Amino acid sequence: MNKLNLYHSKYIGSSGKLIMSRLIHSGIFRLKCDPSLPSYQTSSRRFRKNFHTCRLNDIVFGFDTWDKDDPTSLGDDTFDQLDCIFKTSYNSNLQNLYQKTIDRYNLKVFNYPIFHYEKLLSFEKKIPWSQSTKQNLCFFSGNMNAKRKNRHHWLQYLKEKNFWRNFKADTNWENDFIQESQNCMWGLILEGLGGDLGDAKNRRTIYYAANGYPLILNFQPEYPIPFIPDKDYIYVKQPDDLRYVSMIGPQSFAKQSKIFYNNILSPLANAKYLIKTINKLKGLK
Repeated sequence: MNKLNLYHSKYIGSSGKLIMSRLIHSGIFRLKCDPSLPSYQTSSRRFRKNFHTCRLNDIVFGFDTWDKDDPTSLGDDTFDQLDCIFKTSYNSNLQNLYQKTIDRYNLKVFNYPIFHYEKLLSFEKKIPWSQSTKQNLCFFSGNMNAKRKNRHHWLQYLKEKNFWRNFKADTNWENDFIQESQNCMWGLILEGLGGDLGDAKNRRTIYYAANGYPLILNFQPEYPIPFIPDKDYIYVKQPDDLRYVSMIGPQSFAKQSKIFYNNILSPLANAKYLIKTINKLKGLK
């Protein structure tokens, strides 16, 4: 198969490289550098680490990988050169903030399917789900700092039910996560930020969905395709709802989880979504 040329700016930060690695992993693209594309090596930290420009089929676009409304909402003089922005943590509650950039620079903002993270590929298809080997309902390991305030009222319940695992940063937590997951029936994913700045996505969705785990979420993330509560995943509003999950058969949710991964979260699906969106935008120009 002839690969498509995907051009990137001379400087690309760490999160941009992670996005690129998944697109390369799809087998569809060949990366090439285009020094004429806007580059942010000397810009503010938010832009330097979290905004990266590319070109595909003559469409110039940016990847915004930050989990807040900026850098997209901040805008930049270089945005005049862009046709669109793909935001990994797209949140429709913040549309009014995106709209200022859309109107000022005459571009479009799209919801990109994945939340970037350096370990995504290392987790995918490493812990395949099998109902017969599960001893525990679920577990959760994640940041409980002040910014993740929406998780605090879950913590005591999770500890009481032995659903909480605090992997220390100085250990090989990736292996710990994989080991714990293999003993659990469901993949539990909790919102962190809450409110209007609530999590648009969570990387654990990809960890679990790639391996066909049935999912439990206490929030409703946004993706470019429908991700439907109580069809694609179990939606729980409060900690005590978890006790009802054990009464639900996981097989159909495990199947839906894998389907969702293949349709939008996998490297190949990421690449196809990018191509489809770019080609549609090019047809409008």
